[in-house]
Amino acid sequence: MQKTVQKTMQKTMQKTLIPRVVMALFALTLVASACGSDADEPDATTTSADPGEPIGVEDLFDGEGAREAVVEGFVVWDQQGARLCAVLMESFPPQCGNPAVVIANPDDLTVELQSEQGVRWTDGIVALDGRFDGDRFILAVDA
Repeated sequence: MQKTVQKTMQKTMQKTLIPRVVMALFALTLVASACGSDADEPDATTTSADPGEPIGVEDLFDGEGAREAVVEGFVVWDQQGARLCAVLMESFPPQCGNPAVVIANPDDLTVELQSEQGVRWTDGIVALDGRFDGDRFILAVDA
């Protein structure tokens, strides 16, 4: 009787274990194929040479140095000066979160600014066209 029970258990294990192993291998194959890369896709670390393609404030400090760029961020203009900030902190009035770059010629800003308690800021992300000199962002001015 014990042999009959063992044979029955072996058959049951084979019937349930094999489909489970096959399904697990299939799932792993799907996951592995989804993780592969396409040779046509650009590397995430590659930056575009096109000055019209917006970059983030943090990208200015990637070691490339001075260059023309369209940079996205929040403008905060307070007693410390005008800066383009990667993050707008939720205090009131808002504060500039790092990374940030000084705007060399803030009087040339053409974006709408909110104002309260001596601080001016943009409610949303803006894209500013200009030149990064390695330290400051100089807005492009139409001639």
